[in-house]
Amino acid sequence: MKKAIILMLLIITACQYFPAMKKQPPTPIIFTGTQAIQAGFTTGTTNSAFVKQQAYFVVELSNKGAYDVKNGRYSFIYQDQYLEPLPGLEDAGLFSLTGKSQYNPQGDSTRITFRARAKELPPQTETYQTPIIFQTCYPYKTFASTQVCIDPDLGETNKRKVCRPQPTGLSGGQGAPVAVTRIMPIMIPETPPGAEDNPIVRPAFEIYIQNQGNGQVINKDAIATACGGTAESEFGRTGFNFASIGATLQESPMECPEQVMLEPGKETMVLCTSKKTFDMTTGTFTTILSVSIEYGYMNTISAPLTINRFK
Repeated sequence: MKKAIILMLLIITACQYFPAMKKQPPTPIIFTGTQAIQAGFTTGTTNSAFVKQQAYFVVELSNKGAYDVKNGRYSFIYQDQYLEPLPGLEDAGLFSLTGKSQYNPQGDSTRITFRARAKELPPQTETYQTPIIFQTCYPYKTFASTQVCIDPDLGETNKRKVCRPQPTGLSGGQGAPVAVTRIMPIMIPETPPGAEDNPIVRPAFEIYIQNQGNGQVINKDAIATACGGTAESEFGRTGFNFASIGATLQESPMECPEQVMLEPGKETMVLCTSKKTFDMTTGTFTTILSVSIEYGYMNTISAPLTINRFK
């Protein structure tokens, strides 16, 4: 009895001096969502000015995706017959913003300010509303991975397989505007004549991708051109909606198209094929398929400015 009482006292004392460990906060989900660089005009932006008066435009940029942006470009676009930049100020420049991470789940942000002076209005014009457009162009990347099934046994000789190839849906995005939405496996038979007892397959995957962000996909090599004030007709047909895609199976590169054109508002299918083949000796097994997509992205926002003549 004494031993039981002593043991109970020891437990109570330990609870007093060693409080219960706090639960660790949940790890933030980084590779989810369909956002990248988000821009918005903030408080301090002028919405009304008199002629010859200064106007201020303040934009907050935030990286809400999972990819770091380096040497992104921004530009203010306006009607130069109604506005002129103050001397020494530029209406375009570069920016870099770190994306979401475990230690920075919100991503980095910065503010960009532009100042201009309202010009004289044409005769008989008392007020005029002109748009102020803010545009960003930057490189971005999507990374997705999922478990897939490799099954050389197309003849179903083994009834107790560890897995079976089946479509995989990927919803919610991967922390980038271009998202991998679903993956369809295909086991392509390549059994040579006379080797029917040991069939060979070459895995291939239909990878479906879609621009689910609120901006425009551009060629990653045309970022400077896209935000350099070049007209769309000069930008060329290869400027918009093109992305580069790559995939690995068991960490080995697969054969994919060098470029893919995304259909606006629709899924685009890309076929990636394994360079390796598998036979019955490998059995049916699961492994990791990884997909990476590189592209440029362009966002555009606007705010109205009303210019008034002095009374």
